[in-house]
Amino acid sequence: MKLLNKFPGLLFLLLSLVVVLFDQGTKIWIINNLALYQDINVLPVFDITYVRNHGAAFSFLSDAGGWQRWFFTIIAIVISVLLTFWMAKTPIKQKLLLTAYALILGGAIGNVADRMMYGYVVDFLHFYYDSWHFPAFNIADVAISCGAALLILEAFIDFNQSKKTTTAKNTKLGSVKMKIETGHEVVFHFSIKLSDDSVADSTKVNNKPAKLTIGDGNLTPGFEACLIGLEKGDEKSFTLQPEEAFGEPNPDNIYYLDRDKFGSDIPAEVGTIVAFTQPDGAELLRHDTRSRRSVSYS
Repeated sequence: MKLLNKFPGLLFLLLSLVVVLFDQGTKIWIINNLALYQDINVLPVFDITYVRNHGAAFSFLSDAGGWQRWFFTIIAIVISVLLTFWMAKTPIKQKLLLTAYALILGGAIGNVADRMMYGYVVDFLHFYYDSWHFPAFNIADVAISCGAALLILEAFIDFNQSKKTTTAKNTKLGSVKMKIETGHEVVFHFSIKLSDDSVADSTKVNNKPAKLTIGDGNLTPGFEACLIGLEKGDEKSFTLQPEEAFGEPNPDNIYYLDRDKFGSDIPAEVGTIVAFTQPDGAELLRHDTRSRRSVSYS
């Protein structure tokens, strides 16, 4: 009981025992009631026929020189030991996998018992159609085949569950909104409006968002402070003083141009915004007296 408490998967050895008893019971009946190659017709496509198989399942290598008896016996014993070990290590909740192991183990023991007792395996399940005949087999072969099929099924189920788990994790991660912090690379749109609600600058004009890393010096601390803590999809408005948005006044940002450099339609008033563009239309500079990046006229 202590062993089963520690390795509950070994409970499925009972299924292996059932397979062995059923397999050996049917073979004993065949040996005691049928002569070699005698058959009993059950269906138009199925007979019970007593044959001796000196090879592996479904008469594989049955016509070899005799060495195959001990070769397959050793292989079956090794596989049986490995299956028992895997059953001990497999969690009891993995019932499909344990059932597969138990069926293959029971079938392997059933056939190896034949080889050790008789030197051959007793086969008697014979399917055919017209002149086509499928190699005769036995209950042990059926158990091994069913176990192998369950292993394949378990592999498909495990693959699908793993795929769903991975998808669920990715979905969960994708649904988590990260807050902007220093060092994060962000892509965002912005519009800068003056106190009279006129737009001084906006990324939405060309629909080209700004892209930068928080803390890399491209934005003033006041501007960055507004972005920190925001999440994907947030839309918020902030009121900043010119110094917070653009930094302290810098004399190097003050340019003096003659009035006649501008057309008569440009008013020389405080607050006038002037955009300088290249011949291809790309904007070079935009100056605003109230943002402390100013144009003075003389």
